[in-house]
Amino acid sequence: DDFRPVNTEFYLLRSQHFPDLLREKFKEYVSEHYVLPMILLGYHQEVAQALEQNASIIEDKSSMPAIMASLARWGFSELFGRIGSTMTGNWINGGDTSLRGEKLTPYLLAAGQRDLPNLDVIQVIVEKFNADVNIRFEADMVDKPKVYYQSTMALNRHYKPGDTILHQLAQGTHWWHEGAIRYLLEHGADPNTRNHQGKTPLC
Repeated sequence: DDFRPVNTEFYLLRSQHFPDLLREKFKEYVSEHYVLPMILLGYHQEVAQALEQNASIIEDKSSMPAIMASLARWGFSELFGRIGSTMTGNWINGGDTSLRGEKLTPYLLAAGQRDLPNLDVIQVIVEKFNADVNIRFEADMVDKPKVYYQSTMALNRHYKPGDTILHQLAQGTHWWHEGAIRYLLEHGADPNTRNHQGKTPLC
């Protein structure tokens, strides 16, 4: 049901005042199936502004964890910061659930899964929202958006239970990981943390 009105409104954007349309849409319910396509179409400022202005009146925010996880994975540092500033409570360290009741991978760990450079998002998560740089992956956590692996080797690089972001980055699969590791160490990440297999990031 979420997709049909979204597609219809995309065609009406030129004939309507888009910020007003979004503010009206976000009054009661924020859907990831509405927000994420808008962001991918380039309506960053409009989406952020509508969420900021409606933050105090949105009744159903159950899709926000999935939205924030996607922003972290996709590298939208400015949007993550702006939309995150509208959220309350100790949300930054994750453990939130999706609409299906799934426990989502924490945002910092999600940011570490991006192939392209994502240090900007990590910096926002750590410095703006004071995330726990040693937060661990748990066996019952799921990735949002879902990660599809093209090989067993790639699958084996996924977080193992007890892993921190350093365990992921220390595999060195992408050139930007070295700088991210240095940044995280400077901000308190523990290189001696052992996962449930007893391995540190250096093993």
